[in-house]
Amino acid sequence: KTLRAGADEVVSPDFTGGLRLVSAMVRPNVASFLDDMFKSDDNVRIEEIVVPEALSGQTLSVLYHGNNGSLVLAMRRDGNWLLNPSAQHAMRGGDVLMVMATAEGRIRLEQLMRGAG
Repeated sequence: KTLRAGADEVVSPDFTGGLRLVSAMVRPNVASFLDDMFKSDDNVRIEEIVVPEALSGQTLSVLYHGNNGSLVLAMRRDGNWLLNPSAQHAMRGGDVLMVMATAEGRIRLEQLMRGAG
């Protein structure tokens, strides 16, 4: 009913909680790592970054220029995931990057995305 009413996504607390419980039992270190990534403000976090049109044609290597505080884990393009893309992989505007970054690394990424590189 919620989707028919116009929601983009529906989250079931029971289903999500069940998945989290199973993950903690089967892969406790992975679950702990991801928990830390999603809730940490002081440490390393997983960030979602949309590539601006201005960086179309540039390779991921431009994001690492002067920035050792971030790592691109995956790229989503046209609904498909590319895991562990190489630094030579070309970006397109609208690509979504999953980046593991320190607070400083995130700030540097934001500067690079704005063209202040």
